[in-house]
Amino acid sequence: MANFPTTPLPDTPLNEEAAQTADVLISAHRDGSEQRRKVGDGRGRRFSLVWTYEISRAERDSIIAHYNGQNGMLTAFVWTHPETGENITVRYDGIPQDQQVAYDAYTMQVQFQEVAA
Repeated sequence: MANFPTTPLPDTPLNEEAAQTADVLISAHRDGSEQRRKVGDGRGRRFSLVWTYEISRAERDSIIAHYNGQNGMLTAFVWTHPETGENITVRYDGIPQDQQVAYDAYTMQVQFQEVAA
């Protein structure tokens, strides 16, 4: 697993969506009773990283190269949360979005989905 680049640091605080609860299959019976079975762990946390300050072309290219190296949204990798220092196994949850705002200056947004290790 390749680690996500540690620089540049994204804007803080990060936008973090809480994990969803486990997936449960509910089977109703004719007598009114129910049977419940866990069919999945639910979806992990989602993170949105934003760089609104200007990052250089080299920094932008390192993030895009990492995305391409993970085959887009296919392969999981380790990302270190910049605020907590926690190592989290994630995958990309969309294509990195960037915009050139000046010569050698970009803004960028990347989304991650936490996955089971």
